Amino acid sequence: MPRKKKDLVTDSPEIAAEPRSVGRPSKYTGKLADEICTRIALGNSLRKVCRADDMPDITTIIRWTRENKEFCQQYDRACVDRGNHLAEEALEIADQTPETEPVRDKEGNIIDMRLHSAYVSWQKNRVDARRWYASKLSPKRFGDKVQTEVSGVDGSAIKVETVALDVASLSPESRAALRAALVEAKSKG
Repeated sequence: MPRKKKDLVTDSPEIAAEPRSVGRPSKYTGKLADEICTRIALGNSLRKVCRADDMPDITTIIRWTRENKEFCQQYDRACVDRGNHLAEEALEIADQTPETEPVRDKEGNIIDMRLHSAYVSWQKNRVDARRWYASKLSPKRFGDKVQTEVSGVDGSAIKVETVALDVASLSPESRAALRAALVEAKSKG
């Protein structure tokens, strides 16, 4: 009767003597933390890192970031490094020579070459996705700078005038006109 694979493994005295770990690693070690952060710094998402059999589950890593301040700082730095990596990768993609396709005449002779539009669109999407994600990981470094400037007429400074008005000294007609102007201004917002 043929032996089962399980029997082959457990019958070996060398293997049977070593306790086998079952499942993914879940105990925090500095070496495992370094490997996780290295993979993240090289552009991998946490989900992708956790798909590997030799890596802990994503919930374990999230728990480590909450419970271990040193790992949390190391993980945050790896995320910043991932933003740098993605920005550099976007430049490499943008610098690639686009694929071309031949333009043929009626006889089938190549008369010109043109860019393959689907390839160009795909590369643009790849660059844009990396730029966007890098801006979310490192907004100070890769985010769009938003600056609001308020100015007066022709770019000059805004003039603020303060007027003191003694309403009691106004004639009844002037007070009525002032009241009407204030009501109209209030209704316009």
